Amino acid sequence: MKSSFLFRTRIIFFCISIFALILITKLFLVQVVHSSSYSERADRQYATPSSNIFERGTIYFSRKDGQLVSAAMQTTGFKLTINPVKIIDEELAFEELSKILNLGRDEFLTKAGKENDPYEEIANHLSKEEADAISLLKIPGLFIYKEKWRFYPGTNLASQSLGFVAYKGDDLGGRYGLERQYDGELSRNKNNPYINFFAEVFSNINKTLFNDQSREGDVVTTIEPSVQSFLEKTLQNVKEKYKIDSIGGIIMNPQDGAIYALSNKPDFDLNNFSKVNSASIFANPLVESVYEFGSVVKPLIMAGALDTGVVTANTTYDDKGRGL
Repeated sequence: MKSSFLFRTRIIFFCISIFALILITKLFLVQVVHSSSYSERADRQYATPSSNIFERGTIYFSRKDGQLVSAAMQTTGFKLTINPVKIIDEELAFEELSKILNLGRDEFLTKAGKENDPYEEIANHLSKEEADAISLLKIPGLFIYKEKWRFYPGTNLASQSLGFVAYKGDDLGGRYGLERQYDGELSRNKNNPYINFFAEVFSNINKTLFNDQSREGDVVTTIEPSVQSFLEKTLQNVKEKYKIDSIGGIIMNPQDGAIYALSNKPDFDLNNFSKVNSASIFANPLVESVYEFGSVVKPLIMAGALDTGVVTANTTYDDKGRGL
């Protein structure tokens, strides 16, 4: 009797284990392997599929404990466009949209009133809540597209080192800094912005086994965010104290040459780079400006003279000057 009970218990436990394994496998396939497909299906419930979604890898800072911190990343949202030909009542469309978005009346009515124009962009970087609310209006001629754009969590942090992504003609790519230097590596064909419980579980398992947050198409720098922030605050204080136009500094590991921080002041907000007064602020003078070679050689010559004893701390030089 006892052996029969144990046998039945094992059979039940075995069946439950098999069922759990099948369920976990199915969840893995749905949430991880085919997540992009299901995400697109969900978007189609209220958004028009977009064929030119911007894809790009991530640039990371490296903390001293080895943890990676996103310095330049993708964020996902939606954009609102209109087909003026299909809009029946421009005033009504504006009134309804203005309850959700902060729109300029004259600009909207001008775009909505264009004849033989099938496409006009009205608003970008919309949240899912805003996209849902617009979709519920069911106004003919309004279209919601999913979009991705470049986002810099640190705003000004290491701005001239990172660079930014912008259009040059019809070409969207890295401009200045690491974004330009590694534009080919950062350009990525596929990138899934969605994350959920089960996907995060398997992602965490992968990180535990391989201890690597980055993926192919990402760039990992040696810049330490805390050190970078410290350098930038110090430079800003010195700039304000002595009222100088510009100042820069580098913090480097003397043993292996790793750059922990590199900064110039003034800098700019990477998320609003179009608002700067001059494009010259985008360049990094610490690595891009040209310095006279003689200025570099002078300390080397003086060091050699001190080392050989040709000059000492008490050596004097009488500069009599010369008229030109």
